[in-house]
Amino acid sequence: MNASTAVCSRFLDSPLACSFTPQHVLQSLWIALRNAPQAAKDQVREDLFVLTNTHNSWNSSSEVVTLEVLQARMNEQRAAVARFKLLGPNWDDEEATKPNSVHVDALLDCMSTIPLDLPTFWPMLGSDGEIGVYWDRGDSYAELSIDDDGEMSLYLRDLNLDSGRIFPIDPPYSLDPTMVGALRNHLA
Repeated sequence: MNASTAVCSRFLDSPLACSFTPQHVLQSLWIALRNAPQAAKDQVREDLFVLTNTHNSWNSSSEVVTLEVLQARMNEQRAAVARFKLLGPNWDDEEATKPNSVHVDALLDCMSTIPLDLPTFWPMLGSDGEIGVYWDRGDSYAELSIDDDGEMSLYLRDLNLDSGRIFPIDPPYSLDPTMVGALRNHLA
């Protein structure tokens, strides 16, 4: 264990860690390291990333999830969405609409703004031309989608309630910090 890993590990094992989100920890570390060499910052970031994704209070799994693993998962999901372009009309043998390739590209652009540390999402494809990705976390459901008219939105719903929250997304298609925060809190 190197020095930065030891510092991060001691913090995560302290009683204080339970009252902080990963964002608080990262902000505190970046402030403390603002004058440090870039190599030291990179090492701390990687060490903290691995530790926070294996620490029980932030991830119930004991699996070590590295930045490379999360990037590979995102690449797989992006490839699955990109394959929507290969579908033709009637792709489901029930008169489904062919996904619009411009909408696929817009969704891929927006997906690039989804933080890697969020839970895994899944591609979705509607017979009416709607495409998107969704998260289903038991009582919480979230969806980032673009309909056949080109309207993109982020939809968050607590399945115990009868209502949800919709964030319209205008071109250029990306999740702003407010949307990312709402999505992160919703999926927590």
